[in-house]
Amino acid sequence: MLTGSANVWATLRISESLVGRAERVALWPSHRASSAAGAVCGIEVKLGATARSHDFSALRHLQSKLGPRFKLGAVVHTGAETLPFGPSLWALPVSTLWTPPD
Repeated sequence: MLTGSANVWATLRISESLVGRAERVALWPSHRASSAAGAVCGIEVKLGATARSHDFSALRHLQSKLGPRFKLGAVVHTGAETLPFGPSLWALPVSTLWTPPD
């Protein structure tokens, strides 16, 4: 699931960053996420440098709607910090999309 003002740009970056990291991934816009099969991760893209609790409202809604199928929710922002915002919810720097994992 992708939401937010920069989701067109993020779709390309997310697709590129998943090459070789996942077996099968389908990117869905937020209005179709609940019809996706299997596990779901939600990504909210913000152009601001900080993530706030209200930025996770759509992800929390999806989390409650999908139950155990919801695996991770992330708000991607232009800042530098990775911060937890609750069970399976994280604020991540946009650089996460192109930085290889350790």
